[in-house]
Amino acid sequence: MEEKKANIEIKSCFLSITIDKTMKENFNDLCRKNGLDFSYANALFIKQCLKIDDIPFESDQINNKKGKHKKDPVRCSIRISPEERNAFKYLCKKKNVKMIDSLKIFMGTAIQNKKFPFSN
Repeated sequence: MEEKKANIEIKSCFLSITIDKTMKENFNDLCRKNGLDFSYANALFIKQCLKIDDIPFESDQINNKKGKHKKDPVRCSIRISPEERNAFKYLCKKKNVKMIDSLKIFMGTAIQNKKFPFSN
């Protein structure tokens, strides 16, 4: 039964994630300074990953994110097509990383560098 569940295609136009409130505020500030919003910036990152067929982080960055608890968690939505969402899901699975972990690393890296790794 679980095997069938794993093969179900996602049809929602949103990817819902929960992140630390401070991370969201800092990321939103960076987005505003660059004329983007939270959802669009994350969707651009996902599209970039799909274009290069890779998650552009080292395995030690990904492993350091696992198991960390969120302080003051907030729910966020990323608007993306169901096809791109499914493709990103399978890319992350292929790279052995959770979608949320790759998005958190993207946001954390962007905040730290005060810029996005793509042109908007």
